Amino acid sequence: YVPGNMVAFYAGNLGAERVFDIIENRFAAVSGPIPSHHRDTPPVSAPFEHHKTIDSHQCHTIVGARCCRFDSPDRYTLALLTNILGGPGMNSLLNVSLRERRGLVYTVEASTGLFSDCGALAIYYGCDPDDNALCRRLVNDTMRSVADGYITQRRLELAKKQYLGQLIIASENLENRILGIARQTLLRGHATPDNEIISLIHAVTPAQIALIAAQLSDTSSLTLGPNK
Repeated sequence: YVPGNMVAFYAGNLGAERVFDIIENRFAAVSGPIPSHHRDTPPVSAPFEHHKTIDSHQCHTIVGARCCRFDSPDRYTLALLTNILGGPGMNSLLNVSLRERRGLVYTVEASTGLFSDCGALAIYYGCDPDDNALCRRLVNDTMRSVADGYITQRRLELAKKQYLGQLIIASENLENRILGIARQTLLRGHATPDNEIISLIHAVTPAQIALIAAQLSDTSSLTLGPNK
């Protein structure tokens, strides 16, 4: 840990100048090499299907695909797509398809991890071993449907409204809000203001959603479960 890869943050009523003086007093004399944050982007691996046998009565499957890095202009389109596919709402496409309509899973969710060189979209579900192939096919069918234009302007506007509502609720958690701002500052040098994030979300189009979904259609999977 050196000053070049550290961010100090504070929430309270001391005032910015007082907090700055305290931090400067403690850390101004700390020296160290300036770290390099450069990472070479790894080559894209071929899609794979891997099954690992474990002592379990059900299958736990992760379906994934490589996606954009954390500073990509596509990150807000990706965030919306991820929420549409498997966000916390009961109306996410995968929840409706796998859980509500067919009762195949107890839970299904989508998430992303964005890094400095690239990122990963991950879709998790747990199901009966006999249903795993069907669940896998339904995930692929959902991705292809979105890539083919299922998300119309009307559906997208509803998805934006829901996603922005989730962001507002999440921002009320002070600890999460501060950690998010600090992480943005550490990785990008600044935090994106809320009004800018809202504008960027509103600017996403159905065509952009379809394009990102198409780019993520070549998925891989890892399944942990009993023998096939």
